[in-house]
Formats: sequence, C-alpha cells, structure tokens
Amino acid sequence: IREPDREFSMGVASIGDSFGITFAGLLAIPLHNAICR
Repeated sequence: IREPDREFSMGVASIGDSFGITFAGLLAIPLHNAICR
C-alpha cells in the first residue's frame, strides 16, 4: 500500500474489526439463550 493510503487503510481495518467484535458480542447473548432453551 502506498504511504499516503497506509494510515487510512489501517484506520478502516481497525474500525471494521471493532464493529465485527461488537456485532459478534451483541449476537452471542440471544443466540446462547436460543440454543440453551
């Protein structure tokens, strides 16, 4: 990746990672409750 785009790319990847972790955490509780019934 070219130098000017590198910082932006790292930021986008970090935000995407954070949203993925948050979504997985929010989905885990109702999914756990549905499986354990």
